Amino acid sequence: KILYPGEPVLLDITGSPSSLTLLRLMASGYDKASHKRITATPIIVIIDESRVCEVGESVVTEVLRVVEETPHMPRRVVIVPLEAVFLGETLEAEIRKLLNATGGNDGNSIVDLSELSSPELVSQTREVLLKPGGDEVRGSMKRRILTALARNLDCSKVMLPSTSSEFAAKLLESVATGRGSGISFQCNYLDARSREVTFINCMREFTLKECVYYLRCQGVPLLTLPQPQQHPPSTIAQLAESFITGLQSEFPST
Repeated sequence: KILYPGEPVLLDITGSPSSLTLLRLMASGYDKASHKRITATPIIVIIDESRVCEVGESVVTEVLRVVEETPHMPRRVVIVPLEAVFLGETLEAEIRKLLNATGGNDGNSIVDLSELSSPELVSQTREVLLKPGGDEVRGSMKRRILTALARNLDCSKVMLPSTSSEFAAKLLESVATGRGSGISFQCNYLDARSREVTFINCMREFTLKECVYYLRCQGVPLLTLPQPQQHPPSTIAQLAESFITGLQSEFPST
């Protein structure tokens, strides 16, 4: 047993098919008619990338709509801009100050920490993500934000929506780039490399295709995630992802 009664746990909801599937599956555990009820206290985290990707309509609005339409799910949401990670050592202090000011530590609420953003931080983040390996850097940035939030919200666990398709691509990328020593940590169900926060890869048994079909059966619309207007140069990570996606589309059993 991983989640304990009343224990706060962060849910990384990005708007991707796997994250929306995680949201629906968690919500089913809060149904009073469920024979296996979840008693932990979920806190939904949405990392806003709309400013960095220069899109007019934020995907956050669509994710919030899906959250509102998800039955039985407690609606405690925290929204953080991606570029806030470049606040450096002051990130956690700024998060703590805003959470205390907005009452983000109590009850069902939607707390928007957009005040952490600035044009300078947006420009700096965009510049970094457009360099080779930008996708990997983005993942590290999100992980740091989730860790900072977990510390300030007294959460020791974070649930991630990464699927087996993503893990397969990461595995190939790690081997190809000579970083295979970290594979066991990346693909493990519990990533406890941090002493304070444990990351739970709860969707690792699902493929991306299965998540899409599940959402269609549940009547949940698929969302279009924001992407940078300019794309970074092709990388081994993108090549591995393309290979895995094509392989599973032709041979689903892989």
